[in-house]
Amino acid sequence: CDSTGPGNGISGPIVDIAKNVSPQVDALVTGHTHQAYACTIPDPAGKPRTVTSAASFGRLYTDTTLTYDRRTNDIVRTAVASANHVVTRDVKPARDMSKLIERWRALAAPIANRPVGHIAADIENPADAYEKPLGDLIADAQLEGMAPAGKGGAQLALMNPGGIRAPLSHKASGAEGDGVVTYGEAYTVQPFTNMMTAVDLTGAQLVTALQQQVSGPNQAAPKILQVSKGFTYTLDMTKTGADRVVVSSVRLNGEPIDPAKTYRVAMNEFLSGGGDGFTVLKEHR
Repeated sequence: CDSTGPGNGISGPIVDIAKNVSPQVDALVTGHTHQAYACTIPDPAGKPRTVTSAASFGRLYTDTTLTYDRRTNDIVRTAVASANHVVTRDVKPARDMSKLIERWRALAAPIANRPVGHIAADIENPADAYEKPLGDLIADAQLEGMAPAGKGGAQLALMNPGGIRAPLSHKASGAEGDGVVTYGEAYTVQPFTNMMTAVDLTGAQLVTALQQQVSGPNQAAPKILQVSKGFTYTLDMTKTGADRVVVSSVRLNGEPIDPAKTYRVAMNEFLSGGGDGFTVLKEHR
């Protein structure tokens, strides 16, 4: 990326994607990298092409201007201009968009406000904690649902921390009453369409998955999997990389993990596909 700002030196899959997408595409509006950039990367023909990303969590928006040439019926590549801007809260809401949002909010309300459970206290999802109360709950629920033989026969469950987007609050957000969890609140916690799956992994692969939490692309910013009750291990963060996992401490229901044994593990399809750097998980059977 040729940007002299925050986008300078970006790396990862987006660079290879940008370099290989057909030259007929004149600009790439990207996401999922959580980075902020508005720069150019050469296309397969070696010509500069605009590539943008507006960071994450709605903090920025990208303003892109495209010029269409009626004579050539094409976008003027050299005239493409993009810039990222901070999303502020001091602007007057657009009347047409506000009306549209309210229309869909009203249509969704019967589903969003439907009670789906009850909690006795706040269930937190602290950003600075490796083990999170809400992560434990989700992993336990996944195991509960996937443990029956007819549902997958899972022995443990793993949940990626990035898939947990909000805490659950005991205080009512509407008219449902304190302690009532609505579908809308549950959806806010996990706003994804990932399907659950149960896969076979060896004990050695499970240990490797734990090591991938704190090594490779996850070494600088560890992604600690949330695990179901009964699956335990120790992290020694005074060490580096994969050595942070104390291999001898990995246990399931008190029994040491056997590297050669096969275990049935519940997880969402994002994880089973190797997401978040857990490449060993896609080696499942």
